[in-house]
Parts: sequence; structure tokens; C-alpha cells
Amino acid sequence: MAYSLDYKNLVLDRILKGESILNISKDFSISRKTLYTWKSKGGACLKPSIRERVISFEEKRKIVELKSSNPKITLREIKERLKLSISLKSIFSYIKKENLSEPRIKISTENYKNYYSYSVEKLEYLYNKLIKTKKFKETIEERFCFFLIFYDRGIFKNALKIIKSLHRNIKKVTEVLKGKPRFNPIEFYRVLGDCYCANGIKSEGDFYYEKYLQKLDENILSNNKSNDLLGFSSLLFTSDIERSKSMALYLKREVNSILDSQIKNRVCWGIGDYYYKLGSYEEAKHYYGIVSKDTKTSKTNIAISYFAISVCEKNLNNLSKSLFFLNKAKSCNNNEDLSLAGQIEKEIGLIAFRQLRKRKAINQFLKAKKIFVSIDNEKELVITFFNMCRYYKYYKSEKNYQLYYNRIETLGKNNPKLSTKYWLEKLDNL
Repeated sequence: MAYSLDYKNLVLDRILKGESILNISKDFSISRKTLYTWKSKGGACLKPSIRERVISFEEKRKIVELKSSNPKITLREIKERLKLSISLKSIFSYIKKENLSEPRIKISTENYKNYYSYSVEKLEYLYNKLIKTKKFKETIEERFCFFLIFYDRGIFKNALKIIKSLHRNIKKVTEVLKGKPRFNPIEFYRVLGDCYCANGIKSEGDFYYEKYLQKLDENILSNNKSNDLLGFSSLLFTSDIERSKSMALYLKREVNSILDSQIKNRVCWGIGDYYYKLGSYEEAKHYYGIVSKDTKTSKTNIAISYFAISVCEKNLNNLSKSLFFLNKAKSCNNNEDLSLAGQIEKEIGLIAFRQLRKRKAINQFLKAKKIFVSIDNEKELVITFFNMCRYYKYYKSEKNYQLYYNRIETLGKNNPKLSTKYWLEKLDNL
């Protein structure tokens, strides 16, 4: 039985005064065993009840005001701000009772992108909690969503762990996910290949790529031909050279048969990227141009295509044409995709630098730098600093050159994955 703090204090006072335990037991209806325990502990018996567990009316009022004015405030922040002596669980129980708590939205194929900003630790915690509390069949869609998040963010160790569990139960998974966005049972083989290769297990990766090609061959005459072609385009960079050539020729022949404009655009981008990497910029330009002329696609997609064409024109030394397409890309994007906006500003700066337009070049680099800092894109920031170093080296501004050289070094120390050594060596060899 639980006793209040005041009640214990009253009893303990009489015990410590030396009154008879028998009399106290009769007066307070407490067993002698409990009284002897309290006597042996002295003041220590009060410790479990020192923390008041009942929220006072004043505290309740303050919690309601704080939670109503700031719905996203955490329980810990409420406790610290109001200096409450109760547990977080008690605060949550009251908030829930008052209908102030936000209902937890189940992760699904419609909202999984909202979780992209979460830390890896938080995502791992949520995933582990999910698989421990529910049966496999009840969690298939949620598992698939966690896989997409890890896969898209390049956390292939976790992605591989999830995709293996889904692939082992492919019949159940297909039954639940059929018709869901980004789900294709044949694509599982390619994704498994990607995950194994990214984790350094190339033999397993090659095995699943081969399996994927076999499945595509078996289904190439099916009604889902457009998805099969999309699968081929994603394999252009993973196959050997001869196979890639034959696949590229096949895609070029069949691309116009795709009715779904979104899939057609993705296949065209795949072919364009393939020819760009081969250095066939005219061929790449043609396929990027197909996407840029699609009136049904989004303005961002058109902007990306114009940007890709401009880079091809720059590599062909057509600087005025490149600048023309960059301005078109800038107009279509209208700062919706900040990463693309930063790259456009950087490319305009590079063209101005090659045209010896001193003030224009540095202004564009500074604009690009500001955008990349705002979105915390360290990879593009390093490349922008590299171009600024080249600029200051050319115009013999040693002080500014050293400033941005040091910034590249600092970024490399803070994040070893950036491989800043490559860019610093290029600067040293200028």
C-alpha cells in the first residue's frame, strides 16, 4: 500500500520520539513490520515519495498554455522551462488526457520522405522499435519505407539488412505492396545488387545483377515493358562495356514506345548520362533535350535537363550556348530546388571566369557559396571553394587564395568523407 509523504512524516515523528510501535500501529492502522522497517531506515523511508507525482492545478494551467502556444515543444523542454519535479511520463499522460498530444502518423509510401531529415540513430531506433513490437506482415509497408529512406540517403548497410528480410518473404511483400509507388518485385534484384556492391560484397552484387537481367529477359514482352526499359537504363553503368553498348542501343530503339512520360524521361536521362560519361556530348544533349521539350513534366525536371544540356555545351566549348541554357534552367527552377540553383550559379561563374569577366565570375561564386551554406551541401561547397581558389590564384590575390584553401582543409578535417585531398592536390599543381 502507498502512503503519502505527509502521512509518513506524521508517523515517523512519533516513531523517532520513542513512542510504542504497538500503539502507533493501532492509531494509524499500519502493520508493525512496516513501522519497524521505517524505524530502521529513519528519514530514508521518505525518499521514494520525495518527488511529488501529482500535477498541481497551477502546473496544469502552465502546461496547457505552453503546449497550446507551441505544439512542437518536447516533453523535456516543458519540464525544464516550467521546472517541474514530475517525470516526463506524467507530463505526457496529462497532455494526452487533455487531447493536446499530436497523434503519431504511421510511416507509409505517401509520407516517408518526411523522415529524410531524421538522424541515422533516430531512424535505427524507430525501425528497431517497429520490428520488435509487431509481426512481420503488419510491418511490411513500414519496413519498405525505412528501406527507401536508407537507400535514398546512401546508408546501404541498413538498407541491405531490410531488403534481405523483405526478399526472403517476397510473396507476402508482393501481396501487400502491389501497386504501391516505387515497388517492383523484379527491381528488388537490382537493388540487392546495389546494396551488396555498396557494402563491398561485389560477388553477391554481380550475382543479383545477373539475376535481374534474367528476370528482365523473361518479362521483356510483358505489359510492363516501360518498367523493364527503366530497369535496363539503371544498369547501363553497372554492366561491362560490351553489354552496356548493346543495352544503350536497345534503349535508343525502344524509348519512343514508352507511353508513360515520367518513365520515358527517366530512361532518356539514363541514356544521356551514359553518353555524357563516354564523352559523346552531342548524343547526350539530344536525350536531355527530349526531356526539356516534355510539356507534361515539372518545371524542375525541365530545369535539370537545361542544366545538363548547358554542361554538354560547355564541354564542347560553346560558351554562349551554355550560358543561354543556364539562364533558361535558372528561369524554370526559380529557386525551387536550391541545390540546382547553387550549381547553376557556380556554372555561370565558371563561364564568366573562362570569358575573363572578373567581377561577374566572383559574384556568381559568392552566390553559389551562399546557397550551398544555407542548405549545408558540403560537397558542392568544397568544389565552389576550389573554383574560388583558382580564381584568386589567376588574379594573384594570395590572401583570399589562402583563406579558401584553409576552408577546404577545415571541411576535410570535419568530414573525412569529402575527399578534399583530391581538390587540394589539384590546387597545389596549378
